[in-house]
Amino acid sequence: MLIEDYTETFSGSWNNDQRNTYTLSGNLPTEQLTYTGNGSTWTQNGRITLQYNAQDSLIYRFTESYAGSTYNPLSRDFYYYQSMVVGLKDLTPTYNVEFTRYRYKTS
Repeated sequence: MLIEDYTETFSGSWNNDQRNTYTLSGNLPTEQLTYTGNGSTWTQNGRITLQYNAQDSLIYRFTESYAGSTYNPLSRDFYYYQSMVVGLKDLTPTYNVEFTRYRYKTS
């Protein structure tokens, strides 16, 4: 499970650029802390809080900036899903050297 990712940029030597750390509940991320790089150190600059429904689908995302010791709201996103039935019996695999894909069988 991914709990951290970061990017470094090269300018004669490698320097910290961006970093994210994740808090998980089960297998789902519920909080993401964001950082910006400053040479060899990291400075926190935000937090994203995530919520899920009973089917583990994302339903709410709340983004905040971070300054000093205070979080300030930036945006919030709501996600809504519609249920549908998919007939898997009509899917047949087709293989490609690059990747595997599925095609809908019409006959």
